[in-house]
Amino acid sequence: MRPCGDRGLPAIITSDLDDCEKGHVDQPGRRLRGAGEMRLHGKRVRRALVPGPRGTTVAFVSKPIDEVKTADIEALRAWCRQE
Repeated sequence: MRPCGDRGLPAIITSDLDDCEKGHVDQPGRRLRGAGEMRLHGKRVRRALVPGPRGTTVAFVSKPIDEVKTADIEALRAWCRQE
C-alpha cells in the first residue's frame, strides 16, 4: 500500500483523498468510529473554501498540492472550526 499523498507533484488533492480513503480508511480491522471520523474529515476538506487569487474564494481541493501554502492550511482549519 502506498502512503497517502504519494502521487508526485502536481497532484490534485481530491485524488489523494480518494486514495487515502481506499488505502487507509477502508483497512480490514479498522474500527467503525475511526473510519467514520476519517471520512468526516475528508468530506470537510472536499467542501472547504479558501482564499484564492485576487480576492476570490476557491475550493481547497481544486488547488494543486504544490501550490498549497501555509495560509491555505490556516484557512482550511478556520473553515473546519466554523462548520
